[in-house]
Amino acid sequence: MKPIFLTLLLLGCTADKSEETGDSSADSSSSLTYESISSLSAGVNEFTLEQEVSGEMVQRRFLVHTPENFDASGNTPLLFAFHGNGGEPESFVYDTGEAIESGYFIGVYPAGLEYSWNLGPELSEADDVAFTDAILGMLTGVPGVDATKPVALGWSNGAGMVHELAMESEHFVAISPATAHMLATKTPGPNAANVSVLQFSGTEDSIAPYEGGLGVLDHDFLPAEDSTAEWAKHNNCDSTPTSSEDIQGPEVEVAPDEFEPSSYRLIEWENCATGAKVVHVRMNNVGHDLPYELIEGGSMEYIYNFLMDARQ
Repeated sequence: MKPIFLTLLLLGCTADKSEETGDSSADSSSSLTYESISSLSAGVNEFTLEQEVSGEMVQRRFLVHTPENFDASGNTPLLFAFHGNGGEPESFVYDTGEAIESGYFIGVYPAGLEYSWNLGPELSEADDVAFTDAILGMLTGVPGVDATKPVALGWSNGAGMVHELAMESEHFVAISPATAHMLATKTPGPNAANVSVLQFSGTEDSIAPYEGGLGVLDHDFLPAEDSTAEWAKHNNCDSTPTSSEDIQGPEVEVAPDEFEPSSYRLIEWENCATGAKVVHVRMNNVGHDLPYELIEGGSMEYIYNFLMDARQ
């Protein structure tokens, strides 16, 4: 199976309230208007809402991915997935398709404005946390959907987005950011949710440097392991993590036509007082991507199991 190649990372958010009448709803903290979703069809459903961005109302879209045998009498949890900068939500129809068809989750794939998520210098100036919370509101009460305890994953710029989401939204119980760690300029505050975190970071990543410092768009990153440790501190976990030995992974491309063996190390902060789990996956000899076959049984399967366990 081929590796996931992640789009380059281009790592804010403020808004204001609008009022709406009739069948539409209005978000209480942002200029967002949307209509309730009455039902979902099997396969990929596309929806839009309106959000005020820089003084103008713009259309924001998102996809909702259900299995081909979707049963509206069921109660399936939600997996939000955030693409990288320059990407589109359609990529997740393939990337997370196995989890959706297996009935683990219903996939929710928001589209970033200007193909990016607003974490500072990106092209988008949208309040993406408010956008995400509005999507969750639209899906609450839809037949076949369990909108409680949603979880999220993200690639690259989308990984930065799920860190932001965990800090700013009160709804999410677990995140899995891949190839982007926390920015030095923003760490979880006392009011941030106590989320479980599974972070993947490559030691050869030049976009979000593993050892921290300036990366793409001059974002100032924490060192990758310090990023996960901030979540452990927030969740009142053991201050010293446990660590596995390096575990052999597949050969990965390090230059055109050059391949070297990869490995990974699982670093976990245990005994979190909040009941959360905090795990860091150090991907040795891996750049700005997440190989599907890095972890035995599949990297994506490992993510899904972590996110499902976090909902228990």
